[in-house]
Amino acid sequence: YYKFTNNSACMDSLQFCKLCRDCKIADETFSIAQCDITFIEVKGRSDKKITYKQFKASLDKLAKKKGCTRVEILRCIRDTHGPTYKDDSKIKIEIANTEKVFCRQRSYSW
Repeated sequence: YYKFTNNSACMDSLQFCKLCRDCKIADETFSIAQCDITFIEVKGRSDKKITYKQFKASLDKLAKKKGCTRVEILRCIRDTHGPTYKDDSKIKIEIANTEKVFCRQRSYSW
């Protein structure tokens, strides 16, 4: 967690999605968009970041959505030595698109 947040107490959506990508949680069957939706579901409505406690809760949601156990998610994270510094522009675009759709859906449900 702290490797992906630069030792910060909170994690933003981009850091969460990078963790999912770099730890191979996001793959051909489970997209970055699904990771971002999980992040949105865990954080509060007005919050931009999640705490470590919320991050731990997100692991259960990721496991359930991905169809695996929490232990498998934790192993993926454990076996990763930290973030890889790849071009993040694709992740940023996918996050922006997901948040637009998710916000639009929420506005209809009010």
